Amino acid sequence: MPQLPDLPFGVDYRAVGVFLLAVLVAVIQQFFADWIKAQLARLWGLVAGRRRGIRADEWRRYRAWVARTYNRMELGFVRDVSVTLDEVYVPLEYEQDGRRVDVYRDVQDRRRTVILGAAGAGKSMLLRHSMVRWAAAPERFERVPVLVELARSNRDGRTIRQLITEALGRLDDEPDGRRRHRRARPLVADAAQVVEVALASGRLCVFLDGLDEVVTERRGAVAEEIKEFAERHSTTQIVVTCRDAVYDGDLRPVFDREIRVAGFDDAGIRHFLRLWFTRRDAGGAEHHAPGRERDEASADSRHVVEQLLAELRSSPTVMRLARSPLMLTMITTLYEADAGAGPMLTNSRAEFYQQAVEHLLRRDRDLGRHRNLARYQAGHKLMALRAIALAAQGGRSQGTDRRVIGEAEVYAELARILPRFRLAEEHLPRMVDEIVERSGLLIRIDDNNLLYEFAHLTLQEYLAAVELADDPDRLLGLYRENPSRWRETVKLWCAGANRDASGVVRQIFGGDGRDRLLALECVAEARQLDENLASTIVDSHVRLLGTPAADKHLVLAALGAVAGNSGPFGQRLFDSLARQARSGGSVAEDAVVALAESRRREAIELLSEMAVRVPAARAALRATGELAIPTLAARAGAGSVAAVDDLAAIGTPPPRSPWRNSCGPGTGRLPYARRGGWPPWSTRRTSRTNCAPSTPRRRRRRPWPPGRRG
Repeated sequence: MPQLPDLPFGVDYRAVGVFLLAVLVAVIQQFFADWIKAQLARLWGLVAGRRRGIRADEWRRYRAWVARTYNRMELGFVRDVSVTLDEVYVPLEYEQDGRRVDVYRDVQDRRRTVILGAAGAGKSMLLRHSMVRWAAAPERFERVPVLVELARSNRDGRTIRQLITEALGRLDDEPDGRRRHRRARPLVADAAQVVEVALASGRLCVFLDGLDEVVTERRGAVAEEIKEFAERHSTTQIVVTCRDAVYDGDLRPVFDREIRVAGFDDAGIRHFLRLWFTRRDAGGAEHHAPGRERDEASADSRHVVEQLLAELRSSPTVMRLARSPLMLTMITTLYEADAGAGPMLTNSRAEFYQQAVEHLLRRDRDLGRHRNLARYQAGHKLMALRAIALAAQGGRSQGTDRRVIGEAEVYAELARILPRFRLAEEHLPRMVDEIVERSGLLIRIDDNNLLYEFAHLTLQEYLAAVELADDPDRLLGLYRENPSRWRETVKLWCAGANRDASGVVRQIFGGDGRDRLLALECVAEARQLDENLASTIVDSHVRLLGTPAADKHLVLAALGAVAGNSGPFGQRLFDSLARQARSGGSVAEDAVVALAESRRREAIELLSEMAVRVPAARAALRATGELAIPTLAARAGAGSVAAVDDLAAIGTPPPRSPWRNSCGPGTGRLPYARRGGWPPWSTRRTSRTNCAPSTPRRRRRRPWPPGRRG
């Protein structure tokens, strides 16, 4: 047998072998560790699934629970009223390069996404509807979704994994008629082990809702935990929602995809109203009525939609309110609940909340039901709600802020004000019960732990602002301690009637960039403000046009809101923006966006003139929605192909729009034959109508959890 030659420096072959083996192991760990781990986890999932007996009935139970729980939406604005999400949901969109993109379709194929938006923008509804779509056809999806409310971590600091386990392992609350005398069972038995296997194999899609609702002292730690969780489970899809005013890149660079939800455009508002006011026909007696009666019901619904749209368009300020899904839901809910009182539309967000809250507190008395149902005066209940809201917002104890408030704290707040009403202490639980049961503004969310929360965080912020109406110094102190928590409350405070907000706004304007932006937003909201101060604030932000300023989209929206006011100050700002829009360059690109945000008729006319030669003006004109239809119709009638495309991008025109007949085929005035079809609005995003499911996969995926399908 030939002898191996000696190696230099007296190195032994065994040492070389050990070294090469170590290098090979290092290479495998570096490049193949995740793949090997995934394969082993998948194999273990099959084995563990059979060992622990993941059954098809558990699978069906979770599906049924998701469909039952997330497809019904209780409306906190009117007691005992709920809707089916499938009946009224309008897909959310974001704007990119002058066009609107469906958020759901963008997110579903991305591994890490942060969805940002204002209060009431529909972020939570997007996640709920995603759960419902999965439950309707789980075989079309690769992953199983789990919805986690991050505010739940405020109670005892539970980890992300524990919250996921809790979501899958909660007790099934199937209807009593079906459960009969059976004990409630968990949706998924041994949820902790199932979560471990599912995370390792990448079979979960985790929705983390409401990073902004985590208490401030824990938000940084929770953000770090989310990033570590995402890095540890690289194959798990994760979507996080947060208010844009609170988010400061907390999850970067692990979450590099950030989407800002756009408000409803005109077609979205119309679509929502049509779904809302026709949903009763699908399940009510009209569904079985003769054709003539169904046609009459449909005609009535169309009339209501057009009537409400006309009132919304009567003021740019009101229309801006309606672009928020939350505000539009409140408008339609209250309009439908008490149509005789009108839609309760005002030019102020704070005034609308005031009317809505008073309506809900006085409804039983107005309907003559107060003797049996409403024992306490509406004014007394409003004072109680204001005190509870301030405590829940974090206004009683320093360093705290939360959505959920315990019953002991609720009683403590009421005990402070009951002597003013000359009521004994035994009225405490009765008043709380009446507020919960009759108004729907405060909700009891946990009977075992006696926990409460407001129907929506925005209502809590508004009521806290009302409670601080006569204490601006305290409001400023709370804002300085926790700016992100009190930002909306400050704006709602400034929007209050019969209140000069100059002192508060002046002090806020002296802060950093985020504070100065808040001051500009307060200029748009405030009913009374020193004009010189307002000019200083607005001018400082106008100078940012054309520069890469932080939160530019919020700056432009606020400038547009100020320019949309009909007074002399709004007119001066509008004229300034119009001059800068004509100047060209990057300044003009920002100015046309602010003009579009104003929603003024003069802005539409100016943008229409510029749209032919300035792409940014054309995109801004499209963003104004149906307000641009008369102007675009005139251009289309003059032979503009671009105007036809713009009309198609905007969507369905009003049913009795005057240009419907004057610009249709056969008039010889529209270049419709050169486009793909007519009418132009027929090309509107069809996904809005039925929320089409995601594109089917090329091959059928093995269902998760592992186990026999039943």
